[in-house]
Amino acid sequence: IAYDGGTYKTIGSVGEFGGMEPGGVGGSGGNQPGYMAEMLNFFGINFTWTGLNSVSDDNSSVSLSPNPAKDHVNINLLNKIKGNTTVRIYNIAGQLVFENTFKKNNHITIDVSNLNSGFYTVDIINDNNVNTQKLIIR
Repeated sequence: IAYDGGTYKTIGSVGEFGGMEPGGVGGSGGNQPGYMAEMLNFFGINFTWTGLNSVSDDNSSVSLSPNPAKDHVNINLLNKIKGNTTVRIYNIAGQLVFENTFKKNNHITIDVSNLNSGFYTVDIINDNNVNTQKLIIR
């Protein structure tokens, strides 16, 4: 339940949406996408599940430098890459502020001089796998 402009609103209970656990409350199926989408929609944030195979924050396969960054950031993919690599940068509010797909390349340089100072997350997507890194712009 939340208070919004003089009215109370509900976006449902954990049990109602099956919970955030993959198997739901008590293993009853779960509805992560539905529950998360309803929560974010309530706050006016568009949300789409990507259907990617796996998510990793394994720092051993990707390096970002410099971090903090000011003008540019270098992304080095330390493992052999397959096909193209998509890089998405999100601000602290979860808004997409940069997206580009790069041809098969282990070293990517991105101009971040137009981004405001703050905290960002960077998704590096290759071969339907995503590696998420934290980035600070100063």
